[in-house]
Amino acid sequence: MAEIRLHSFLQRAFIMKTPIDYFFQTAPKEWRILEAISVYDKLKRYDSFGSLLEEMERDVDSACEKQPTFKKKGKLFVEIVENLINMNCMKTRQEQEQEQEQEQEQEGSENEGQDSDHNNADVDIQPPTTVRIDKIADTITNHGELNVVNNKRPLPFTDIANNATVTPITPTTPLASISVNKGSNRYVFDPPCTSTERPHMPKIRKGELEILNQLFVFGTQYCVSDPLCKTEYNNNKEQQINSSSLCSLGLLDDLVFLLRKVPYDDFLNQVWNWKGDLKIDDRGKSFLIVCKHILSTFHLVHRTPPMHVMNHERSFFCESILPGLLALSKIIKFIEFKWCEAKYKATKTLYLKDGNYDGRSTLPAKYIDALGILKTHNNMEMVVVESSSGMVEEHTTHSLEDSVKILECNVASLREEACHYENASLETFEKLGAYGVQIIKTQVTLSKTMIHDKHRWKNIEMRSAQIPRTWDDRLLLLEYLELLGTLYIELLHAKEVESKLLEERVNVDRPSGPLVRSIME
Repeated sequence: MAEIRLHSFLQRAFIMKTPIDYFFQTAPKEWRILEAISVYDKLKRYDSFGSLLEEMERDVDSACEKQPTFKKKGKLFVEIVENLINMNCMKTRQEQEQEQEQEQEQEGSENEGQDSDHNNADVDIQPPTTVRIDKIADTITNHGELNVVNNKRPLPFTDIANNATVTPITPTTPLASISVNKGSNRYVFDPPCTSTERPHMPKIRKGELEILNQLFVFGTQYCVSDPLCKTEYNNNKEQQINSSSLCSLGLLDDLVFLLRKVPYDDFLNQVWNWKGDLKIDDRGKSFLIVCKHILSTFHLVHRTPPMHVMNHERSFFCESILPGLLALSKIIKFIEFKWCEAKYKATKTLYLKDGNYDGRSTLPAKYIDALGILKTHNNMEMVVVESSSGMVEEHTTHSLEDSVKILECNVASLREEACHYENASLETFEKLGAYGVQIIKTQVTLSKTMIHDKHRWKNIEMRSAQIPRTWDDRLLLLEYLELLGTLYIELLHAKEVESKLLEERVNVDRPSGPLVRSIME
């Protein structure tokens, strides 16, 4: 049994890239302190055994925060690590000498107190205080590094009521997460400056992300891996704040009026009498019709409050997402959606050769909640829509799987398109993107995947919106309409790119510069 466990451990250790991977790639009940120490020592160089243990303790806390099911085992594991850190043999000679000095001083102060008692029996006894704290030179900072303490740092004082030593915190003291243990429970507190991840967004685990970073550059909430992607990601966030797509379509002011001023009973009448500004172009007029259908559906859904709320992913998807995508496809007439477990062909057809043209030997086809297919000669699978949970509770594992699935499908679609347009201009093809829409609870996120260079893809988060669950929160619809407006503008751009690629493919418009096939050779 021990040999089997050792063999399993060696297999896992071989694929671990960073020390924290031990806790994610090993079941909590299999965590062993000696194994973990061995992995940490192998994968990273540490100044001392103590610094190794301190990083391990932080990693366990981080793993438990990301995976709540680890907490029970994680607490026991942290206690073992802390016991190792606090062992006398782990202290430096200087720390041991300082402790001895403090003990001697404390004994001396106690003896002096006893002598004074004989001479001043009526004087109140004062609690002992530590007076040589300024001699401590090297301490561990919040970041786990050795740092020299400023001798002018405020001295600790003793809280007589609770018999606890309290250190005053100055405004310049760097703060980190703190925790308070109460019985078997642990309570964590963070300062206001702590970076916080928006809930219910696409997500990828750290180990998987390290693998994907070999072929991707990201500009998303879960990863920003390139300066240009960071700029593009920040630009998209700024555009979302300003509702840039709705502004460019000339619809923002009218939508704000409808959602802020018009009461429920008069809402439907006002929506269908909405003509829009005379200055809006054909794009704006077409998307105005899409908005009317979305607003009408929202009005109908909230006519009566639901009595039986289901957490199934399709319930919220059918009521809130499907009508908007259906209206978009019918108005734009350039893309058509297939619904509910639509078969995604590109991921299967690309690998037929690898399986010797035997479908049983290739990867199985993926099935998509809603699949947007172009009405062109090659029927590009351009938009992948995945509903990862119902609106009541997020299914994290499902969210993680769908985030990776959308990336895989987008890449497969672009690779298949490259085969169709291998004689077209690479510069034109780089303007073509594939899109992912992921719904987690009521949060909808739009992303775009494109070619970054010969060896890597680029994935950018473009918009994120929360769909309102009540009529009173209807202003949130502006975010969702901004997201759909962005997708609408992107699809119109994709139509132009597809037409340009077709002309270059048949040499009607002679391509200049490198061709698409130059990156496939």
